[in-house]
Parts: sequence; C-alpha cells; structure tokens
Amino acid sequence: MQLTQKKYNTLLAIISICGTLSLTIIDFQTQPKKTEIREISEQLIGKKIFIEGKITSQFTKKNTLFLEITNKNKIKAIKFNTSKQESLTAQHADAQNFVKITGTVQKYNGELEIIADQITPLNKNQPT
Repeated sequence: MQLTQKKYNTLLAIISICGTLSLTIIDFQTQPKKTEIREISEQLIGKKIFIEGKITSQFTKKNTLFLEITNKNKIKAIKFNTSKQESLTAQHADAQNFVKITGTVQKYNGELEIIADQITPLNKNQPT
C-alpha cells in the first residue's frame, strides 16, 4: 500500500486530533474539583480540591500560615513554607473577604483540613 501525500496528511491530522483530545481529557481529570466545605469528607482524603470562603481567622507560626475558612461551614487550611508575600496576600484577602484555596484534603488529630498549595484572593464579597 502506497501512502500518498493526501493520505499522509489525513493520517497526521487524525493523530493530532487524538493527541489533543487525550491531553484535554487528562488535563480535565487532573484539575482540582470545586468542593463546598460541607461536602468535604474522609472520602476526599488525599484528593486535590479547591474551596471558596471567607477567612475568619489566621495566624503565622514558623513560616506556616494557619487559616480558618468559612462558607456556611468551616474548615482549617494550612500553608507550609509560606513566603512573606503569601502572608501579605492572605492578609489582603482577609480585607477582600473571600479567597479560593487549592490544596489536598488530609486528616490531622481527627479533623479534616486542607493543605493549601495556593491561596487566591477573590475580589468580591461572596464566592462564585
């Protein structure tokens, strides 16, 4: 079977489309899932999620930022190795009311919490 230029181009187009679709599916599956605080359970331990809520308390100890996030329910979020900029971002977010926390659910001392990878201030008075 001889491969003509037209067949070759068609084959390349099909392979490109399949590759793009595969990457899109993989990216979609690896994105953190938006989760309401009330939905966080032991079944989510080890899973990456994101929540939105209001910072109701915060403090920093030895480069670790401890937050309490509330959106009808509440949960603790911890950000290890916090830079000075991240601490300032959290303080600014407190003034802005709502934040988006992306991280992994874990259980510590019998309580569920989020180990934060990212804290993003939301410029509004309530979550999306």
